[in-house]
Amino acid sequence: MAAEPTQSFDYIIVGAGSAGCVLANRLTEDAGTSALVLEAGGKPKEMWLEMPMAFFKYDRLPRLNWNFKSEPEPGVGGRVIDVPRGKVLGGSSRINGMVYARGHRLDYDDWAQKGLRGWGYATCCPTSRSPRRAGSARTPITAPPARWRWCGPRATRCSRS
Repeated sequence: MAAEPTQSFDYIIVGAGSAGCVLANRLTEDAGTSALVLEAGGKPKEMWLEMPMAFFKYDRLPRLNWNFKSEPEPGVGGRVIDVPRGKVLGGSSRINGMVYARGHRLDYDDWAQKGLRGWGYATCCPTSRSPRRAGSARTPITAPPARWRWCGPRATRCSRS
């Protein structure tokens, strides 16, 4: 479904990776709020993306990965390091073999002590645990709320799904 040129949204989020999706979800918890989520890569069709151990089959595909490279790194003998960044719904999390790491308790508590209210471990830990529950049969991760609008490459393909 093409977006109407006059349609407006409360928020526009660039990138449908982990952060973009979480941000859109949080911002639209109020049913009266809408978000436009723009993603350059669109929906993947590769079956391998559903198999975390098969990431070697897709980790360098240009249609899924921006294939960035570092500058020559002095700490590793001047080598250039691959920096994979996802170009697909789900972003880099979709192409990294589903590796997930929550931050360390002391880092969160240090941020809170430095004045970032609400960023302590006790506050953030429940939020970081919620993605692990999101993939159940009742609430599949790939089913965003109907009030989101996904737009594909160059915002030429849009659909509610």
